[in-house]
Amino acid sequence: MNMEYFSVRTASEFCSLSQRFLYKLVQERELKSYRVRGKILIKKSDLEALIIQGSVMNNDELREKLQKR
Repeated sequence: MNMEYFSVRTASEFCSLSQRFLYKLVQERELKSYRVRGKILIKKSDLEALIIQGSVMNNDELREKLQKR
């Protein structure tokens, strides 16, 4: 089953972040969310974008980026 949207609990398990932290991101509008009948849903692609946004480049990636400038 391909899950496009996660509950906060499932999103927490998917990305190994606490539910409390995800609720905070949603409340501060740093993570896009949807409400359906009071339930908060988070789109998988939005969660993946949040993870990628916080990624740290290794030395090779950093050199490559600097060379492109």
